[in-house]
Amino acid sequence: MLVVPPRVWLITGASTGFGHALACHVLENGETVVATMRNPGNDTLALKYPTHTKEGKLVISKLDVTDAEEIITVFASVKEQFGRIDVVFNNAGCTQAVGEVEQVPEALGRNLFDTNFWGAANVSKAAVRHFRENTPPGGRLLQISSGAALQGIPGTAYYSASKAALEVFTEALSQEVDPKWNIKISVLEPGPFNTKAINQNLAILPPHPAYIDPNLGTNVSRKWMTPDKLALVAGNVSKGVSFFYRLSMLDNPPFRLPLHPRVLERARHHIQTIQTGVDEYGSWSDEIF
Repeated sequence: MLVVPPRVWLITGASTGFGHALACHVLENGETVVATMRNPGNDTLALKYPTHTKEGKLVISKLDVTDAEEIITVFASVKEQFGRIDVVFNNAGCTQAVGEVEQVPEALGRNLFDTNFWGAANVSKAAVRHFRENTPPGGRLLQISSGAALQGIPGTAYYSASKAALEVFTEALSQEVDPKWNIKISVLEPGPFNTKAINQNLAILPPHPAYIDPNLGTNVSRKWMTPDKLALVAGNVSKGVSFFYRLSMLDNPPFRLPLHPRVLERARHHIQTIQTGVDEYGSWSDEIF
């Protein structure tokens, strides 16, 4: 493992899941963490890690990523306190109740995009700005996506779409930044891990009356997307964040990091669907002029 000087991390969604676990991992490696969350009153990090310890430094900050002005304020505060921001773990997000597209209210889909896409996009924008203004310039943006961005999961269309939109946004952003700014961006694509997303926050809507056939996609999802069944294939969160941390130290990190056997399957499916279109219908492109 490469040895790097202590860095300043800003982690969104740090109250639970990957955000909480990575904050612990970073602190135990002697680096500084600004752990942001919508409700700091629910924080348990400060109980485990005093604000000044030999392992690292911890700051808890309130941040609702759907509030664009609050994002700007938090980034400015971190910059003022520490002088720079080295790594942003863009993790805050929410899941969708499992249900057919015809059944899920549009308002719920829009709320999902407000957090998973617009919230993450505005954090990304602030991160890039602060990275290029660092002295010397540079920084790492670790973007939490999902294997669902590679192959939409029936019953989670809005969630899958929000993550796919974030990936394409991030891909475009990565090609906009000037190489001399030394900004490295990676999209992290985990599958099911043992977090509240599958243990407590997973909600299942009853089938839409027109979709009662048990063989239809969303009903198949309802059968396996239960806490008990997901627990059988859930990855270890501590091991997952250890890979995220290792990636943050690579000189040439991959743009995408699929991390779960099921995600590897979805990635191969995604590649195959594109390859089929290219191989079987690529000649059509030669005939359009």
